[in-house]
Amino acid sequence: MRVSSVIARTLKTFGVERAFGMPGGEVLSVLDGFREHGIDFLLVKHENSGGYMAQAVYQRTRRPSVLLSTLGPGVTNAVNVVASASQDRIPLVVLTGCLDPLERVSHQHQVLDHGSVLRDLCKASVTLEEGETESDIAMQVDRLMHIALDGRRGPVHMDIPVSLAAKEVGASEFLRCRGWGGGVEGRVVPEEGEALEEARNWLREAKNPLVVIGNDVVVEGSSREVREVVESLEIPVLTSYQAKGVVSDDYEMMVGSFALSPSADTWLTPFVSGADVVLLLGFDPIEVRLSWQDAWSPLRQKVIGLSRSPNFHYNHFESRSFVCDIGSGLKVLSRGCEGCGRGTWSGGEVSLTREGLRKEFGRESSWGAGAVIDELRGLVPRDTVLSIDTGAHRIVADQVWETYEPQTVLQSQGLGSMACGLPLGIGVALSEKDRVSLVMTGDAGLLMCVGELGTLKDRGLKVIIVVFVDDSLALIEVKQKRMQLAGYGVKLGGGYDYVKLAESFRGHGFSVSDRAGLRKAVERAMSLSEFSLIACKVDSDEYGEVL
Repeated sequence: MRVSSVIARTLKTFGVERAFGMPGGEVLSVLDGFREHGIDFLLVKHENSGGYMAQAVYQRTRRPSVLLSTLGPGVTNAVNVVASASQDRIPLVVLTGCLDPLERVSHQHQVLDHGSVLRDLCKASVTLEEGETESDIAMQVDRLMHIALDGRRGPVHMDIPVSLAAKEVGASEFLRCRGWGGGVEGRVVPEEGEALEEARNWLREAKNPLVVIGNDVVVEGSSREVREVVESLEIPVLTSYQAKGVVSDDYEMMVGSFALSPSADTWLTPFVSGADVVLLLGFDPIEVRLSWQDAWSPLRQKVIGLSRSPNFHYNHFESRSFVCDIGSGLKVLSRGCEGCGRGTWSGGEVSLTREGLRKEFGRESSWGAGAVIDELRGLVPRDTVLSIDTGAHRIVADQVWETYEPQTVLQSQGLGSMACGLPLGIGVALSEKDRVSLVMTGDAGLLMCVGELGTLKDRGLKVIIVVFVDDSLALIEVKQKRMQLAGYGVKLGGGYDYVKLAESFRGHGFSVSDRAGLRKAVERAMSLSEFSLIACKVDSDEYGEVL
């Protein structure tokens, strides 16, 4: 069996079904291993896009996927999305081709140390070496996959020399390979004792309790457990952007989402300050701006933290910390606390804050980003999966778009990278044919990955793409104006014909400038079998009023 076949076969034991990338000659044997073992490979137009497609597949199916890259520029093209996977806790498997050791001594064209480039971004980086047996290779892949999937998840990297990938290796009598069964059996929960009982008493006696849910709940796969317990407590809830949907936005005690919006903070900061007990569930501070540092503090509140990892970030401190499986730990902590939030927040702060947030982002206006997003929410099915590119529109979308299930709003939150929205939407369309895949992107973000419209055409995928056309890097323009600087370097040329752009890739294009036009375009797009691109002309000046 070839080395490449051993790699593909072992990846399959971890549920890997898809790989993405742009191959060069150095990875053709690896690519053939995918073919041999039924791993579907999607040729993308840029490695960055391929990584985001892989991320969406994982978020929607819980199956890790592969980003395949050739040496040199292929690797450096992938750096952005590997960093994004690291910060969003995605177990992306990065396979790269490299020259054989002796060739690297005398040959320098396109040669760089891939491990050095990616090592600080990955949980682990290894290079396969000459002389390894079938069992050795399977063990290397197996180990990398466990590293990617155990604990706080993240990307891993394997560099594969060209000649080694194609080499035949003899079958091993015993394969040193554990395979994946969902992790180590048994759940880690807080130990019964004085600290746990003290935390329970704080919840029972709280006058203004608050639950804050973060991304680690989603990463761990505890969303259902957390939702059930939180709703039984009847405590008001805030979620980070990545945790949107863990508790449904139509839950009566849902306050809203937080992370990046100063306008939202004008409502949320005083609300959080008014809490006497704050229960943090899987909160990962990599999501939030510096303004949220010490937003809760044991100096003025009782702060209880349940997390998968010890607090080494110093973003905030807790009165009591429990390092445990969040869902199982919350069940243990909440014993005897059912309904403890009933009758709290007697001043009506929950409804006042929620309604204040609803009115802040222009959802009731006749037109603009908030109106577009509000209109879209009523036009597409409840279970639509939304992928959002980074930009001013994203901050509005994360506040206006109502979310009812976890992982139905996908974005680059930790890194906040542009050009992620469209490839994330493609990953959704590949994973779930029965769900609507909706993309919201700014015009600049779309132009950075416009070639992936060709990927939609090549695979015959249906995605509805809504482009906020403001001819600007709107978020940066807002910051420029707040600094009282002259407008410079943030305007696009504009005048692009997005209808013709979509049609040139065999899709359907629409240009709209009011709610009625948007309704007609979405209704038409829903009836089509190809992708649609809906260009919504908005004014970049509007964002200064809501961000």
